[in-house]
Amino acid sequence: MTPAVELLKRQRRFLQASVLRRNPGPSWHTPNHVIVEEDAYRLRVFETARCASAIPLLIVPPEVNRSHIVDFGEGQSLVRTALDAGFARVGVIDWRSATGRARQRGVDDSLGTILDAVDALGGRVH
Repeated sequence: MTPAVELLKRQRRFLQASVLRRNPGPSWHTPNHVIVEEDAYRLRVFETARCASAIPLLIVPPEVNRSHIVDFGEGQSLVRTALDAGFARVGVIDWRSATGRARQRGVDDSLGTILDAVDALGGRVH
């Protein structure tokens, strides 16, 4: 193979790996399900087989980061730590990107979201 052909192949691999690749969406390490979905957020619930009547833990990540940072991966999961520590149910507010109507949200809206999450989890949370 000529050096020019090799260079073109390397450039193509670089473009495919950097510029042309699809940016995968955030992933959650621990199995969960969404119980509330709104324009500005989703409420994800992580559960164990233990008593479902126990008071759940609600994790509210900062709105400025991706919410999945609380369940990033093996050995890097606040959610897994809480489940292993004895919480049978953990809720996480999964903030969505500020587009459309969510762009106009303020602090009062964020507090309302937290209160809505508390209600959706049964009215009492840690």
